[in-house]
Amino acid sequence: MNNTISKKVTVDLNRQHLWKIISVPGQLNLFHPFCKNNEVLKWDKEKSIDFIEYYNKKVLKRKFFDWEEEVGYKLIINDLKKDIAEVHWNLLHPRSSKIDLSITVQILDTAFKRFPNTINKIILRTYVLPKLGAYLDSVLYGIKYFSETGNKVSKNQFGYNSMFSSR
Repeated sequence: MNNTISKKVTVDLNRQHLWKIISVPGQLNLFHPFCKNNEVLKWDKEKSIDFIEYYNKKVLKRKFFDWEEEVGYKLIINDLKKDIAEVHWNLLHPRSSKIDLSITVQILDTAFKRFPNTINKIILRTYVLPKLGAYLDSVLYGIKYFSETGNKVSKNQFGYNSMFSSR
């Protein structure tokens, strides 16, 4: 079952400045268009833990487990009951004053155990992954917008997503 989706954006900023934006505590409050609040429990590189509260009231816990300065980090997303996804943030191939940022999400098998495997695959392929792809695009556009303008991103700035927001 292909349960992974990856998106990337090119940002007109150098590696050091982009790394500063995506690696500071509470950073989602600045550029995430579906984040109502990004509360930090502990911030210490690969030992970091925070919570993201979405506009639709969903709360997820993020536990970082791998951190390489100015390269990227990995984290596990937990719905406060079980681990549901592994996420990789990576700065790729710097091109002079521009850099590519990619976010890859792998949905863990523990996330979908409510239905028989065939139905889980259909739900994942036809609903979850497309919604997640649109979500990642919005987050990446938010990072690009914030890093290039210095302006905080507003709610649903790049479109509404029913899995993570409210109108």
